[in-house]
Amino acid sequence: MQITLGVSTHMRRFLPLALVLTAACATVEAQTAPSAAKPVVAAPAPAAAPITPAKRAKAEQLLVLLKLDSGLQTMLTNTGRRIHSLAQEQAAQAGKTPEQQKLATDYTAKIDAMTTSALDYAKLRQPLADVYASNFTDSELDSIIAFYGSPAGKVFVDKTQAVGEQTNALFQGVLKDLQPKLGETTKEFQTSLKAATPPTISTPENMKDTPAPPAAPKK
Repeated sequence: MQITLGVSTHMRRFLPLALVLTAACATVEAQTAPSAAKPVVAAPAPAAAPITPAKRAKAEQLLVLLKLDSGLQTMLTNTGRRIHSLAQEQAAQAGKTPEQQKLATDYTAKIDAMTTSALDYAKLRQPLADVYASNFTDSELDSIIAFYGSPAGKVFVDKTQAVGEQTNALFQGVLKDLQPKLGETTKEFQTSLKAATPPTISTPENMKDTPAPPAAPKK
């Protein structure tokens, strides 16, 4: 059972992209590195400064101002419902015997329990706040909070999703106009390439099995 977490435009705008890029780069580097190369031992990273309760509180305040807390809770709820629905689809494939029905019931109950435990926002709130707390200084958090707590900042957050949707529609329109032009240009290229390809000289059927003439004797 494969689950895809749906993330809104607003959520994508603020989730730390650097973490995703770092993980992707590390994966690509590991897959493309020569097998014979000696492993390079990286210098240990400096220990991160501990996050104080005051700084974590600022980060949690920022989550509220960005509406990430409510957005994440909604996403987790919707994901949980989707997982439950998929589990029910799997369970529906069970037979009708009492034993099979019990297996199906136990399966969905186990899936629901696992999902409820894993997608608990109370467990994710502090780690998410710590991401922001570890990436911004106290003074930076103060400035960011001041902006997003201002009337202009609140309007920015409220309209971010609408702006993102309109931006996406703009680019979709560009791609819609570009697609047929790309297709036509590709067809023209294929036609021109075919016309420029030299003809293949085929061997007549009656000459395919004819042995090659013997080499001339050396004088």
